[in-house]
Amino acid sequence: FCVLLEGRGRRGGPTRARPPAARLGSVGDAPMTMYHQIPTPCTPKRPMDDQLIFRFHKRLRLEESNPDEAPVPPLSPYGGMNGMLSLLHAERAHRRRFEEAQVSQHQMAASMVASASSSSVPMDPGTTSFSLADVVQCGHGIGGRCLQCSGRLVQDVPLHLYIAFCAVFAPRPHGADTGFLPHPPQPLPLTAAAGRAAAAELSLPAFASLMACLAPVSGERLLHLGSGTGRAVLAWALFLPQSAACGVEGSPELHQAGCRAAGCAAEEVRSRVFLHCGDIFNSQEEWHHGGVVMISSGSLADAELERVADGLQRVEPGTRIVSISRPLCANPDRAPPGFSLERRSLYRTVGGCNTTVFFYRKPTPE
Repeated sequence: FCVLLEGRGRRGGPTRARPPAARLGSVGDAPMTMYHQIPTPCTPKRPMDDQLIFRFHKRLRLEESNPDEAPVPPLSPYGGMNGMLSLLHAERAHRRRFEEAQVSQHQMAASMVASASSSSVPMDPGTTSFSLADVVQCGHGIGGRCLQCSGRLVQDVPLHLYIAFCAVFAPRPHGADTGFLPHPPQPLPLTAAAGRAAAAELSLPAFASLMACLAPVSGERLLHLGSGTGRAVLAWALFLPQSAACGVEGSPELHQAGCRAAGCAAEEVRSRVFLHCGDIFNSQEEWHHGGVVMISSGSLADAELERVADGLQRVEPGTRIVSISRPLCANPDRAPPGFSLERRSLYRTVGGCNTTVFFYRKPTPE
């Protein structure tokens, strides 16, 4: 501290005594006194002042905020992704609860199944809410896009048709009540080979998207060579009320499972479903009746694929050919003689994997 001395200056005012100069180098000298300058508005600002002012204003904001309201953290990329995943989980949980509630209402489900077989009954305007992940399985997140899912079509179906299809093919836990079905299906144990073939069939959302790409007209027929458990055949008859569908399956085990599933459908739908067990080449003379010919080529050998390509030469112009899992030519970028390759896309199967589907068309002469 500075000591004020009682004295007078030249002009008679009080005089502040100067501190004695520090003398260094002597052993007996007193230690040097440090004088701290107090910052004033006239003194330059120190670097730490900005930090102190920021902390002070931050404390004021915290004190003035409502303690009952939770602070909202700033939105970061990590927080945004967590929020998106939470919304996706909530949407899937809501859809699952909605479907379970619909199936649990036996009387309502029975009326919906009956409405699929009678055009006089007004249809339920409700539709499904399929997502792109139901059509094709990709490794990225829901907001990402890749070459196999970009530009893909997601086709929703009427809710009463979805319930009718799931009532036949959807798995049920042991002991579940199936009283709302006209003929409750009994699950058949399949061998390992038959189980793999059944898992390779297209899922319902994938098949609905495939049908939207084909754009079938009313009354157009489907021929499925290698129909398996009949999922595609029955879905075609459900979605097109005035169209017939025929399936040929070489495995008696899969054919029996398909017949049992078709027997659970409504009478009007069963009248337009035809399932046959035998060699697919035995019906080669009848292939031209199908406006859309679908081939499950995963279990066919190369020589059998060549026979299929030769037999398709007899189909009518404008017929669309759908080959599941394998192309009809050795070169996947080419089409058999007399056909054009329209597109090829990945579709999700019942087992959760993707399979490649090749679309061909027999040109119409101009």
